[in-house]
Amino acid sequence: MTRNRNESPIYFSYWGKAGQEDGSFHLLAWHSLDVAAVAKTLLEQRPELLRRLAAAMGLSPEHTKRWCIFLLGLHDIGKFAEAFQQLREDLRRQFWPGEIIRKRNYSIRHDRLGWMLWQEFLRNELLDLDDEDLQDFIDEGMNYWLAAVSGHHGWPPDNSSRNERIKTHFRDFDQQAALAFCRDWLALIQPDLSELKQHFQDPTFSKRQRKASWLLAGIAVLADWLGSDSERFRYRDQPMPLSDYWEQYALPTAREAVAAAGILPPPVRHLEHPRKLFDYLETPTPLQQACLDLPIEAEPQLFILEDVTGAGKTEAALILAARLMAAGQAQGLYIGLPTMATANAMYDRMRKVYRRLYQPGEARPSLILSHSARHLSDAFRQSLLTAHGGDPRYGDEESITAQCNRWLADNRKKALLADVGIGTIDQALLAVMPARHQSLRLLGLVGKVLILDEVHAYDAYTSEPLKRLIGFHAALGGSVILLSATLTRKQRADLIGAFQGGSQATPKSTDYPLLTQANAGDIIVEKAV
Repeated sequence: MTRNRNESPIYFSYWGKAGQEDGSFHLLAWHSLDVAAVAKTLLEQRPELLRRLAAAMGLSPEHTKRWCIFLLGLHDIGKFAEAFQQLREDLRRQFWPGEIIRKRNYSIRHDRLGWMLWQEFLRNELLDLDDEDLQDFIDEGMNYWLAAVSGHHGWPPDNSSRNERIKTHFRDFDQQAALAFCRDWLALIQPDLSELKQHFQDPTFSKRQRKASWLLAGIAVLADWLGSDSERFRYRDQPMPLSDYWEQYALPTAREAVAAAGILPPPVRHLEHPRKLFDYLETPTPLQQACLDLPIEAEPQLFILEDVTGAGKTEAALILAARLMAAGQAQGLYIGLPTMATANAMYDRMRKVYRRLYQPGEARPSLILSHSARHLSDAFRQSLLTAHGGDPRYGDEESITAQCNRWLADNRKKALLADVGIGTIDQALLAVMPARHQSLRLLGLVGKVLILDEVHAYDAYTSEPLKRLIGFHAALGGSVILLSATLTRKQRADLIGAFQGGSQATPKSTDYPLLTQANAGDIIVEKAV
């Protein structure tokens, strides 16, 4: 159809998703709102995720949610580039009939183009940069946030294109269209700058946002995957007020998509006695009894369980995990082991008991071994792998559906998305190492108790990323349980220091067996068992 650009806002002259053969398309504005609506739904239906993101950002949950929604609405602003729009010449001519088209080389992906557009144009035009405090906030905080949502294809944007001019890829009209959309979207969502200003002088603000951006990036990847399912988010090519589409289409469909995806944790069960978890556990061992008796604090906690082989450390760790879950500190767990053989053995043990951690009902918890596809939620897989629900390939650019399919086909990765995941330690360590979709791995660990077995067996190569993983998990509100035959005081101090954000921890006990409990501050409790 031919459009008169004067009849509606200029940003309605841009496609965001398109069918392969029938010429159907989804307006860029609508896809942007679809993904933002999925993010809103995820945060509302997973309040613990919102709470952890808010704590990481240092903002209230409500303001965190508004900023997250606004930012996710900007995730595809790079698609305003004429270089991207020309990937579908048929649609380009529908929007601009009779116009002489200057061919532009699509040499930079749209996610990086969006980052460039923000850096070089939008941030100066959209926000009042005469406010010196606001300028600092953008440099120290919002740039991290935009980089996170721009990395929704698995990699954060880099600066390799910093010498590129946006005019190489965007016409002036494209830039104005993107600005108009951002202004209207800002007016609809109204994220509050006033609360942010009280944080501008906080010397830890920048460090906070760097860590928070990793979690935000994971939310962006997952929201984009779910929001790109055209079986649910039907293509719509007609303009209407943003508020109408948001309320009538984006939000209701997002609620359906998230509910169908199987990614909401089932209700946790309160276990009155360890026999409810282990039929054979008539009399707890001293270590297990200590784990039953110690107080569970309302904050992230680290537990180090040192005892001989055969002392029931695994059962003790699961007792602790069940208590943390019942106290609202977690909704699942991931168990990392040093070898595939030990992971196999743990899977055989866990498959008999993991459902007992959750209330019986329609919502069935998922258990995944890092190299087993047997128990991935069918609902989650089908919601992402619908036969005709993905977007096609545009030029040389891989589609969202293809990326999602390939990621899920790697069973080692998707164990992190299960309610109960079991795998080798390296899969968890990749959550804090440079790797594609690293942020999605990190998101998969959020809200889980991280249990790491045989930590005395990890070599020097593993120990540093291990400490980084422990630190990140603590920073995002997660608890950690470490199991070991024995540790030196130096090893114990390093692990506690990592959890406490670099503190100079000084454990003193030389007792053995030993149960150590630490919070994220500076408290360490050591108990001989």
